[in-house]
Amino acid sequence: MGILSRIDDYNHISNPYELYDYMHENVVYGYVDINHVMHRKYLTGIETMYKTNDLVTTITVGVGSCLEQAALIGSVFERWNYDVHYYVLFSGPEDELIKDGIPRLHCIMLAEKDDKVLFVESSANLKRNGVHQFRSIDDGLSFIDNLYDGNEYYKRIEVDRFPVGLGIFEFIDYAKSFEKEDEKILKR
Repeated sequence: MGILSRIDDYNHISNPYELYDYMHENVVYGYVDINHVMHRKYLTGIETMYKTNDLVTTITVGVGSCLEQAALIGSVFERWNYDVHYYVLFSGPEDELIKDGIPRLHCIMLAEKDDKVLFVESSANLKRNGVHQFRSIDDGLSFIDNLYDGNEYYKRIEVDRFPVGLGIFEFIDYAKSFEKEDEKILKR
């Protein structure tokens, strides 16, 4: 698929199910490193080679980490005038947020409009995968939190956006800057 076709397809997504199909068919998990090398399905070198990418890169290259994928999904909902809530889910202890080269975090978004909340994710995790609809943000967050049931370390932080150009440790610091004193830390 050519670059212009990818952009055109992105611009013509008209509903959440088309959005899910677009993500499932056009964007694989991975990242484009600072030398423009694609890392598909694996995050090798993320500690030193990763910078968060912009939407155009994610769309045209067809590769994105959970952060870029959530940002792309959120951008479509913003285009449809939904209120978009972005979250970083930490699933490791503070001193091991990256273990064996793997970030122990996940980025998601929930979109809210007219008493309807949607969560869309194209993921290998079948429990998260798909289009999910809820009555409220709290119901959506309960669904997400339950996916991490049994994880000894779990923290959810809402951020205002997923910025471009940050390394993984800079992104972790960015997300932590939104943490509130009374932030809910869920330990089961």
